[in-house]
Amino acid sequence: MRSLDPAISREALQEMLDAHPFVEDYAFTVEHVEHGAVRVSVPFQEKYVRPGGVIPGFIYMATADVATWLAVYTILGHDAALSVTTEMRTSFLSGLAGEEFVCEARVLDAGERLLYGTAECRSRAGSIVTHHAITYIMPPSSRGAKL
Repeated sequence: MRSLDPAISREALQEMLDAHPFVEDYAFTVEHVEHGAVRVSVPFQEKYVRPGGVIPGFIYMATADVATWLAVYTILGHDAALSVTTEMRTSFLSGLAGEEFVCEARVLDAGERLLYGTAECRSRAGSIVTHHAITYIMPPSSRGAKL
C-alpha cells in the first residue's frame, strides 16, 4: 500500500504558526511532517518554569493540541483551519526541567465527523513525559476525509 503525501508541507505549517500570534510565544518549530503525523519542538523558556523548577503541564498540553491540529492539516489541508478540539485526555508521566522537548502527534482515525489522535511529549533523549488522547471535529466541508 502506497503512503499518502501530506496535504501541506512542513514549511507551510511553520509559516502558518509563525503568522498566528496565539502560538508565537511558545516558539514551536515544525521538525517533521508526514500524512497524518507531525513532530514539533519546543525550546526551554525560563519564564515557563513553575515553582519546583519544572516545566508546567499546560505547556505540554498546548504543544500536544497544536501538534495534533497540525497533523489534522496534513490530512485536510487548509480545510483544517476550522477544525477544533472536542476532547483531550492527558497523562503526565514524568517531568522536565531546563530542557527543550519534542511532541509527536498522529491522527489514528478519521471518521465522518471526528478525527482521533494521540500525541506524546518526550525529552530530546527520548524519555516520555506526557501522553495525550485527542479528538478533533472536522468542518462540514471536510467530512469523510481519508486517513
